[in-house]
Amino acid sequence: MVNMKGEEKNAVESKIDKMKRHEAILDIVQTVDIKSHQAIVDELNERGFTTVQGTVSRDLSELKITKANDGFYRITSETLQEMHLNELLTLMKQQSPIYYDNVAYHYLKIGKGNASLYAFHLQTAFPSIILEVTIREDGLLMLVNMDHEEVQTFLDFLKHP
Repeated sequence: MVNMKGEEKNAVESKIDKMKRHEAILDIVQTVDIKSHQAIVDELNERGFTTVQGTVSRDLSELKITKANDGFYRITSETLQEMHLNELLTLMKQQSPIYYDNVAYHYLKIGKGNASLYAFHLQTAFPSIILEVTIREDGLLMLVNMDHEEVQTFLDFLKHP
């Protein structure tokens, strides 16, 4: 267990509070028509935050939230893009997704009513080759890992059962 000195602990708590406040401001600006810093302060207070207009002004600047032509505060497309990129980076660091750069779609036309059964058996028999299956009424659309060492065996099996 890590022991932090009082100043370090306060700095960490302050950073977390700021992140939570920023999240709340982003939500407010996206869900409520806001025309003034004071209106944001009031909304934050209703949500349990204690803050002042000067802090909100700095937050808006950091978040690149500006007044639009209609007089309301809006999130810029640059800020939205940055938010989504940051969220993606966080998710990717937490979950370590696997990237496949050599994939191909293959379609298998089958009789009506059997697609789910085919999908189940194919995914069970070739779990590391078939990355995804979309079931249609009379066929399967498969996303295939073309880098797998046994992909040719799989493709030959489909073509010549």
